Amino acid sequence: MTSLGVIGRPKMLRRLQFVTTRDFWIDSLHLFPLCGFAVAQPIYDLLGQYPEFFVVRGSQAADIILLVLTLSFLFPLSLVLVELAAGLFGRLARKGIHAAIVAAFVTIFALIILKTLMEPYAYWMLAFSACIGFLGSWSIIKFRPMRKFVTILSLSVVVFPVFILYFTPVSMLLLQEISSAEISKTKNSKNSIFIIIFDELPLSSLMDRNYLIDNIRYPHFAELAETSYWFRNGTSNGSYTT
Repeated sequence: MTSLGVIGRPKMLRRLQFVTTRDFWIDSLHLFPLCGFAVAQPIYDLLGQYPEFFVVRGSQAADIILLVLTLSFLFPLSLVLVELAAGLFGRLARKGIHAAIVAAFVTIFALIILKTLMEPYAYWMLAFSACIGFLGSWSIIKFRPMRKFVTILSLSVVVFPVFILYFTPVSMLLLQEISSAEISKTKNSKNSIFIIIFDELPLSSLMDRNYLIDNIRYPHFAELAETSYWFRNGTSNGSYTT
């Protein structure tokens, strides 16, 4: 048994020799920018415009940072491990998996671009995007200028996370903190102030001809108005509820 183990180790080491090659590391590096353009950046672009997505879910700063790390680094890193496992079966197997992953990313990116330029949900767009993905994967693998270009795009691995964390409204969620002094001050306050905002309730529906709360149709609103300050011209800063 010992002799078999000794014989088996060099064979496994020979299978892992591709890890030390420049070709493997370049292919692994390319997965990060391709994943960034096809997956991470579209999600960042959407969530960066709607930070309410994190607010309504009670997301903390650590949750947002974890999401960014997952999309920009952990997800492409998991694909590198997939290629690493495929490499144990030979260079041809690893290259095939790598080509399929690159083709998938290019297809997704092409589909995103086509949807912005043409009418969405056209069936031919899927086939056309798949063709672009195949040609893009083939050119990246075969042509050195394309490989160098994708290598330069690796800088986007840092640019995309920095953009959403510092240059979108999401940055306000990361910087917004309430000190313990402010919390204790609020708890010890003797006066309670409640601001009530009613969504999708036109104020004109509550008022009578004198622009007062109609105490016949809405007696409880009228009772609330008598003991409160109500702002007739107060509106929200958004036309839609997010």
